[in-house]
Order: sequence, then structure tokens, then C-alpha cells
Amino acid sequence: EEVVFRGIFIDITERKRREQDLKESRRKLRKEKRRVQSITENVSDGIYRSTAEEGIVYANQAFVEMFGYRDLGELRAAGSEALYVNPGRREELIEKENREGRLHQEEVRYRRKDETTFIGLLNTQRVEGEYQEKTYFDGAVTDITERKRHEQKLRRRREDIEALYDATRSLLRAGGRGEVHDRIHTVLRRVFDYDLINKYLDRETIRAVQTDHSGDAELPPLTAGSASGDSIVAQVLRDGETVVAEDLGGLESDIDYGALRSAAGVPVGERGVIIVGQAEETSFDCFNLRLIEVLADYAALVLGRLGREEGLIEAKTEAEEANQMKSAFLANMSHEIRTPLTNILGFAEAIEEETEGLEPPVEAGDLRPLGTFAGLIQRGGRRLMETLTSILTLSELEAGEMELEAEPVDLGAQACRVAEEL
Repeated sequence: EEVVFRGIFIDITERKRREQDLKESRRKLRKEKRRVQSITENVSDGIYRSTAEEGIVYANQAFVEMFGYRDLGELRAAGSEALYVNPGRREELIEKENREGRLHQEEVRYRRKDETTFIGLLNTQRVEGEYQEKTYFDGAVTDITERKRHEQKLRRRREDIEALYDATRSLLRAGGRGEVHDRIHTVLRRVFDYDLINKYLDRETIRAVQTDHSGDAELPPLTAGSASGDSIVAQVLRDGETVVAEDLGGLESDIDYGALRSAAGVPVGERGVIIVGQAEETSFDCFNLRLIEVLADYAALVLGRLGREEGLIEAKTEAEEANQMKSAFLANMSHEIRTPLTNILGFAEAIEEETEGLEPPVEAGDLRPLGTFAGLIQRGGRRLMETLTSILTLSELEAGEMELEAEPVDLGAQACRVAEEL
């Protein structure tokens, strides 16, 4: 029996080639996808893809962890709106993204799952028709919270330095110790958030002169202490340098520091100390302490200047008192010395006149030298009188009570007179 088969032969070589090509394309696509995922999963920035209809369709692990979610499914379930602190800001960014096709370096305040917030730097790019003619937005978010905090810290430091500069100019114009204390407290209260105590050394006793509260912390009472004690102030005065105690409770001391838990003392020269304190056991910012040290150095210079000025004022007062005593002495000398001297000159003139009237022979011997001596007494006395008169005249000139008058002088006669006296 004859068996006959009927069939159709179809050449599927091309179809098999296309299937093979499709398999190869899918293999390459999976490989590329794994490569892209490997890249995106190993970067610290949050990378995502979103559409207008579906929201976020892809996000790397860094993006999910940045917002505090367990996985992409949980994040998508929360919705894109939940990621923004300000919904109005989100609408503004969507509008701009649709209009310009991209976002560049946009600072956005985001909200995490636990309601904490952070600042992100957002960059996006629109991708047209890559798959099923859909429009995607690929974006990256960088957490810049620490950078912004650092920028704010630098800005605050710059403001502190400017405030310190203004304060030092004001401090240099202080006219008294009280003004120095007040201006130190003004700038420290404005620039720093510390509790303040200002103390100075009075001989061997430490006295507190001013306090300033930054909050509700109770400061220690204003009591005097010994410079040889174990307080922070005494230690600063002895060492002449800044002392920091970050745990006042751990100090072996009976000093009452009130509610303060940490404190730092900054010397103001050799006679004063600025104490800054905190109600918590926290460390002090080294930069802030350095600014306080600079302010204290300026205050020490001003206090030194004021001390020298006080010394000059005292010296001036003493000089004026000495000048008054000199004037009183000269006034007394005018009476106590000139009066007897006038009497001596009068008696010398009388003796000279008597000796000139005698005629020889004289019983008491030759009295001619007596007249000569009497003349010398008169001339010496007159010279002494002129000297005293000149001293009195000088004192009147110094007091501004006399006006000089020019008159001719016979220098030859004056020289002969001096020669005769010698």
C-alpha cells in the first residue's frame, strides 16, 4: 500500500535570524540595564525616573534611603507629594520642568518618612519617547544639608567677626572701667549665646562686678573669693591663659557654679576675667573662644591706657599741689626774708653815713675800712634783694599775673658790679 504525505515547506531562516537577533538584543539590554543599575546603585546621590502619569517609576537605593523608606514600593505608596515640605514649591518645580525641559541646581527642602527634613540639590532632564513613546524625567537629588549648615556657620562667623570689629572700635573709645565692662557684655550678649560673669582682682580678693543671663539658667551668686583659691577665676589669674572646664560637676571644689555645667575663663590682662558658661555639659567652640580672647586682649589694652591716664591725672594733680605750695612758700619768703634783709640794708647805710662823717683823729682807731665793708654789705644785700625779687617775679609770670616790660640795661656797669662783689 502506497503512503502519500502532503505538506508545505516554509523557509524560516529569516525568522530564526530575527528571533536570534531579538534574543541577542534582549541579552544586551539586560546587560546594559544591569550595568546602569550597578552604576546608579553605587552612587551616593539619589537617582530616579518619573512620568507625569505614574510618578516615580524607578529610584536607586540611595534615593530610597535618603527619604527613609524601606523600598521603592513603600516610597511610591507614600506619593511624591509626601516628599516635599512645601507643596507649592513642588508645583512650581513641575511647571518649570515642563516649560524648560530641565531643572538645574534647584535647592529643595524635602521631608523624610520620619518627618525630619533635609535640603536637596535637584537636577532633572526630560527624555522624550524612549520607550512606548512616553516622556520621562530623569533626576538626581544630592543631600546638601551639611554643606548648607557649614555655609551658615561660616556666614555666622563672618557676622561675629564684623560685630567684634565694631565692638573693638567702640571699646577703644571707652572713657572708664565701667564703660569697658558694659561694652564687653554688650558684644558678648549680641554675638554669643552664653551666660556671662565679669570678675576682677581687687588686691588678693576676686570680686564679681556683672552678670548676664542668656536663658533660664540660674547663675551663681555674686560672692567674693580668694585669688589663691581653686576656682576657675583664680586659676585663670594665676596661669594668665584661658581655662576650659567642660564638666563643672567633676571638679574637686566647693565653689557654687549655680546651674552652669560647663564654663570657660578668659583673662583680661592681669586684673580681670570673663567667665562664659553653659547649662549643658557641652564643649566650647574654639573659634568663639578665640574671638573672646581677642576682645579680652583689647579690653586689657584699654584698661591699661585708662590706668596710665589715671596715673597722669594723679601726677598732674600732685604737680599742681606742689606748684601751689611753691607759690605759698614764695609769698611767705617775701615777708619772712625781705623784711629782715631790708633792715640789714638800712643799718648798713646808717653805718656808712656815720663813718663818712667822722673826722680824724678817731679814738677807736682807723675806721676807714668800716665804710668800705658797709658798702659791700649794701651791694650784696641789694643783689640778694634783686634775686628774691626775680624769683617772685618768675612765680608771677608762671601764674600769668605779670607782663614783661623792655628797658635798657648797662651791661658794662653790671659786669663791674659783679667783679667788685667777687
